[in-house]
Amino acid sequence: MPQLSSIREKITWQLVVAVLLYLAAAAALAAVFLPLRLQTERLADELERLAQSEQQLMRLLEQRSSLEARLRELQNNLSVYAELVPSQYDLNAVLEGMGALADQYNLTLESTTTSPVAVQEGGRIGSVPLSMELVGGSAVPSYLAHLQEAFPSLRLLEAAIDYAGEGWFRLSLRGDLQVVLLEQPADSSFALHSWQSRVALELQPERFGLPFQYIARFLQGQVQLLGIVNSGSQQAALISQGGVGRWLRVGDRLEGAVVRNIAEGTVWLDLDGVQLKLTMGS
Repeated sequence: MPQLSSIREKITWQLVVAVLLYLAAAAALAAVFLPLRLQTERLADELERLAQSEQQLMRLLEQRSSLEARLRELQNNLSVYAELVPSQYDLNAVLEGMGALADQYNLTLESTTTSPVAVQEGGRIGSVPLSMELVGGSAVPSYLAHLQEAFPSLRLLEAAIDYAGEGWFRLSLRGDLQVVLLEQPADSSFALHSWQSRVALELQPERFGLPFQYIARFLQGQVQLLGIVNSGSQQAALISQGGVGRWLRVGDRLEGAVVRNIAEGTVWLDLDGVQLKLTMGS
């Protein structure tokens, strides 16, 4: 085999040594280069993560002023709410405040009923069931709206308004007063504030109609027309109320009713918009 012999003749020990040195250098280079390459890639990834973290940190620093302002706002709101939400020790003060607010709207607080505190949310919050009865004029809805504003922790469950006659209304309320449960009274920050009455909503009696018992006094013989006297252009009617007679002219009032007209044998009364007719002998 002449070609193999020719190759063998060309291989010298110097060539073999050179090849071995080359392979050794390649192996050494691979042993050193590859770990360095992997380490370089890891460092590059780490630098990229650090760059991203730096960008997030910069955004947070840019938002710091707005976040601090928001924190101050939340702290201020917390202190305000602490003054508005009572504790279980402030129930009497709340009831006194509701009564004082009613006075500003010329309402009379006839009765208030409360029940024991019902504990909620692991003993941190409680609710006090309460009911109220008030009587007053047409500013009842204004009081109702102002009551919710002055005591925001009062959750109204039922509110009923009835007309009692002669421009008076009755307000019946039922609700739950949310309270913060504290260990001692000194921990409470609740405070009553002075209120300016704001009469913006007024009731119209004619939208309610009259209670039957209010009209019944005129229909069951308690009010009777006894006679009418004509004196020139003036007319007067003798009307008996509960056995007591009174002379009345047009414009005079009788048990909340206004005398609107006196004609021959007839008197017309205006009872909060309801027209009542009295006749002789009726």
